Amino acid sequence: MIAHTIQKIVLITLLALSPTVFADDKINWAGLSVGINTGISNSSYNLKPINNSLSTAANVADCGYVDISRCTTWNQKPKTAVFGMDASYDFQRNDYVYGLGIRYLNLANATATNLSDINVRDDNFNTKIEKNYQITGRFGKAIGNNLIYIKAGISFADVKFDVIDEVDNPVSGNRYGSKWFHGGLVGLGLDHKFNDNLIFGAEFNHISYASENISATGTSSAGLALKDIYSPKNFHSENVIFNLRYLF
Repeated sequence: MIAHTIQKIVLITLLALSPTVFADDKINWAGLSVGINTGISNSSYNLKPINNSLSTAANVADCGYVDISRCTTWNQKPKTAVFGMDASYDFQRNDYVYGLGIRYLNLANATATNLSDINVRDDNFNTKIEKNYQITGRFGKAIGNNLIYIKAGISFADVKFDVIDEVDNPVSGNRYGSKWFHGGLVGLGLDHKFNDNLIFGAEFNHISYASENISATGTSSAGLALKDIYSPKNFHSENVIFNLRYLF
């Protein structure tokens, strides 16, 4: 809801600040553009341990130890500011603009740390979304020096996961895992052209990621191998992105 409200405010503000639009104006949107990005990312998923440690020695970890039926599903919601860059190439036919773009976003602070096991409650479950790559196409209509468009494509997210077992009995240790998630992206945006080359843009994007399992492995303080498998479900992100681009 907050992201939708921000999007509406930005779109209305940019339209209000735009110079008078003349019906016969034909402003060029075609060509290569590169830019920088910033904004906010909100993610959400349900985290479920689907298999306890696979070796007998490591069964001291999580979810009531060997009783996997006692595992609980938790909800995590990493939130962070994002920074990145993009490049796109657009074509134009009359007032209609279409093209392809790529974007890299850094989400190094998108970390959720809010879980513990149900027995001695000594396990911290940490999830970090570090990088996001997007490949998208867009189609829009130019109205003077503004361009309203829709977009769709694919997104890749680098998700890192670790379990920090602080005071386990009889052993303690850490498990680490990393997985690339992929998902579909749909979005809505507005570009405002200040002059022949400088463009300011605002977007709202929704990303739904496919289900993947993360295998977290490590070594206990007693030198025992630790391995757990976790499954983030209903993994999705909403991003509000602002970008400043130069059109060549």
